[in-house]
Amino acid sequence: MKILYYLLIAASLLALLINRKRLERRLFLFAPLLFMAFMSDGMTEWVGEKHWLYLFFFAIYTPVEYAILSLIIRSYLTGKRQKKYILFSIPLFVIAALIIHIWIKQLDPFYEYLDILLEAPLLCTWTLFYFFQMATVPSRESLWHNPMFLISIANLVFYSASIFSYGFGSYLKHESYYPEHYSKIVFSIAQYLNIMLYLFYLIAFSIICRMKKL
Repeated sequence: MKILYYLLIAASLLALLINRKRLERRLFLFAPLLFMAFMSDGMTEWVGEKHWLYLFFFAIYTPVEYAILSLIIRSYLTGKRQKKYILFSIPLFVIAALIIHIWIKQLDPFYEYLDILLEAPLLCTWTLFYFFQMATVPSRESLWHNPMFLISIANLVFYSASIFSYGFGSYLKHESYYPEHYSKIVFSIAQYLNIMLYLFYLIAFSIICRMKKL
């Protein structure tokens, strides 16, 4: 499972770089995000969870992920009010996420996934803004030839399911009444969601791009 996960991230990044001239420039913002995803998860295998490099990547990944995804979604929106909401939320979320990581998580391990539980509904909301705009503004281009459409489907499924996976999984993990393997089962949902997410990214950056060329 882990090997497949790393291969999909690497393949998605490679497809993005190879097809960069045929993709919209704003999608190239996914390059640093994919690189950070590979590095932050890879650190657990290479240096261990107590090494300063792992702690550094772990601390900044969620704020950087939120900022990049929000900016990408914002670039596709035309509504001024929606764009202001997203832009205003970025510094607020970055500050909140760093406070959660540096302070709140240290006070109580129950809140170790609080930053993700804040990030997920916000990104789902911004993605719904994008889908609503697509539904109300007609386009001549086929949706299946639009990489951002497939990326948005993957993001919506991933982050909406993450609310359950990380929220309920964290509750089971820190509630002594339930056996430990219950939380592991719920957290395993997130692993499969990650596989789905990067598989969709790979398709968006490669297959759909080549379909557009044809």
